[in-house]
Amino acid sequence: MGTHTVSSFQLKGKIFDKDGLLVKEEVLVEEVPNEMVYGRFLGKAAWKDDRTFEVVSKTSQWVGSIMVD
Repeated sequence: MGTHTVSSFQLKGKIFDKDGLLVKEEVLVEEVPNEMVYGRFLGKAAWKDDRTFEVVSKTSQWVGSIMVD
């Protein structure tokens, strides 16, 4: 989920269980907004393994991840 305000851009990841209950929510990145911010951080989102969810940028080396305990 991306949140864009006048002062910041946040990309958050939310993990839900099979019943739809929120397990974990984490800010993956927070930046000062500009015209290139979305393209730099949006990319492929997938489970790396049973405990790690990743978002991998299409245009840079950036990777955001959430670890589930």
